[in-house]
Amino acid sequence: MIAPADLAANPDLMTAPEVAALLRVSLSFLAKERTAGRGPDPVQVGPRCYRWHRSEVLSWLKARNRPKATR
Repeated sequence: MIAPADLAANPDLMTAPEVAALLRVSLSFLAKERTAGRGPDPVQVGPRCYRWHRSEVLSWLKARNRPKATR
């Protein structure tokens, strides 16, 4: 887990509302996807507190929006 003092020093970490807004989904949908193991991988910073690395969220979003190969 990440210490609270480290959270303020790391602007790369995004909160759930920030990630949900970027992905254009609700907070409840983001939570359901997280518990199902789908979506960008979170970092657990407390017993019930998660953050996401901005670079990983953007990479996940880019990979998800990549056009499918046609045969």
